[in-house]
Amino acid sequence: HALFQKSLRSWAFIAFYVIVLLFALYHSFTWLGLVSKIQIVRFGRLTVPPGLVSAGAYLAWFVASVTVAYFFLVLL
Repeated sequence: HALFQKSLRSWAFIAFYVIVLLFALYHSFTWLGLVSKIQIVRFGRLTVPPGLVSAGAYLAWFVASVTVAYFFLVLL
């Protein structure tokens, strides 16, 4: 168990984690940027502007990230 945890802290695993994080962030930004083109939000006859739809998606992503960070950093 301790040997496995030590191996996860090696430079190779840390480099792998950084690369995976960069790919995940890139995917998140590109996907949330496409939300306004894919999802059209309507309220009756009104249509929500695409910029507002994207802003809502980014805001939801931020709130979810802060919530997860809170659980990991404060509650553990």
